[in-house]
Amino acid sequence: MAIITRFLLGSLNGVLGPVKAYATELFREEHQAIGLSTVSAAWGIGLIIGPAIGGYLAQETVHNHSDSNESTDADVLENGSKIVETEKNVQKNENLFTNWPLMSSIIAYCVFSLHDVAYQ
Repeated sequence: MAIITRFLLGSLNGVLGPVKAYATELFREEHQAIGLSTVSAAWGIGLIIGPAIGGYLAQETVHNHSDSNESTDADVLENGSKIVETEKNVQKNENLFTNWPLMSSIIAYCVFSLHDVAYQ
């Protein structure tokens, strides 16, 4: 799924060139610099807001599983509501800054975004 998503993002990245060309045709000559900077600003805002929305939506999908596999199906049926309540409490109290896989991907994305902005 990650490879397919990156392929689609790379395929759709070709839209940026025509958008800049359209911006130069849309604005008068004295306002073309503002038009092109607006496209770049929208690109930068999208680089910030997109991952923020994705991170917020990913926060709702954090699953915690109990370490013990000693419960049987009968225990789950009898205590099902108690298990669900316990998992919800654990999810609310978990600090996302201590989640190393999440933080490492955020750091890598920040470095990539900084490189992209510096290059532009």
